[in-house]
Amino acid sequence: MGELFRITTVKSGTTDVSSKPSEISVIQKGDGTDVEPPLLEEIVEIASSDSSIENRLNAKRMKRFRTDFSSKFLQLLREQDFEYGVDTPADELVRKCFHENEAISKEWINNLFVENFNDQTVLMGILRVLSHFNYQEVAPQGPTVALAALANASVEVRECGIRAFENWGSLHSLRVLENVNCEEKWLDDYLKQVIADLQEELS
Repeated sequence: MGELFRITTVKSGTTDVSSKPSEISVIQKGDGTDVEPPLLEEIVEIASSDSSIENRLNAKRMKRFRTDFSSKFLQLLREQDFEYGVDTPADELVRKCFHENEAISKEWINNLFVENFNDQTVLMGILRVLSHFNYQEVAPQGPTVALAALANASVEVRECGIRAFENWGSLHSLRVLENVNCEEKWLDDYLKQVIADLQEELS
């Protein structure tokens, strides 16, 4: 049988689950042992139906991701030699983030992509990392990022966008690529070959 928890406050010693987060000071197990603060957040989240609490929790989680992971991830993207199909420390970092919180991780990566849209190296690195995941793992932000890449001024970034859709190999990938136009002949030739390969694989 699971353990029971009670939420206590400094003023009264007890409170119900409807109290505001700012009033809650300690959560105790039945034996009086203090519970770690991260668990406090999760219990408040579950116990409350107030959507504003969920929004604040998500904002706090995003802030922590930015603080803990952004600088390291960007550094890895700028220094790493990427090879399609081969995991790198950047891939390992993202997998760690996904394991911790998949929804926040995808939004965090999406934000980094938008914020660094003029940094070709960062964009290419993000696309290469995302392409190492399967389509369902990174959707919907992953395909959205790759789609945005197809409109980038850098032909190398656009190539990485095409490669990402190629690696995902989904029907959605095919539908997107069938509506892409490339001015550069070499990139257009590559695009047409990817489309033909996907049509054969998915038929």
